[in-house]
Amino acid sequence: MLSTSDDHPVRTDQRRQATVRGNLAAAAERFTSPMHAAIFGAGVSPRRWVVLEVAGRRSGQTRRFPVAIADYDGGRYVVSRLGERSNWVRNVRAAEGIVTIHHGPRRRCRLVEIPVKDRAPIIKCYLTQVPFGRPHVPVDRTAPLAAFAAIADRYPVFRVEPDDGGPRGSATGR
Repeated sequence: MLSTSDDHPVRTDQRRQATVRGNLAAAAERFTSPMHAAIFGAGVSPRRWVVLEVAGRRSGQTRRFPVAIADYDGGRYVVSRLGERSNWVRNVRAAEGIVTIHHGPRRRCRLVEIPVKDRAPIIKCYLTQVPFGRPHVPVDRTAPLAAFAAIADRYPVFRVEPDDGGPRGSATGR
């Protein structure tokens, strides 16, 4: 019996292993997230590790998420290593990108979502710079760019830009 490449046992096993690794990493992240937020927010970690503060999409209360920022082609980017299911992604979209980045002093910023077609090189760069992201993404950081393009629709990417303090209120309610 012929099978399609989707039914190939090796690929199915690899996907299953990646899912299990991702689920275990996500569970560990939920457990350690409050501790990381305190450390990153205090500014005692490397500059790339920050706390993202954003208004909750339902409550409006400030929510804090430890994230890593990758530098790529002169810009700074945040990648959702947990993909679309991440709460911070949904909150950022609801807040129209208005956030506060906290690493020592707080800075109001705007996160601008990158189109899927432009995400692959940023995700690859992110995995090179942020080792903690690797267990969550089912592509090795050394893989060709085409492998990242194939998964780019599952991993939101945002460019960090300064915010001019326009008509919207601060993400922290200040």
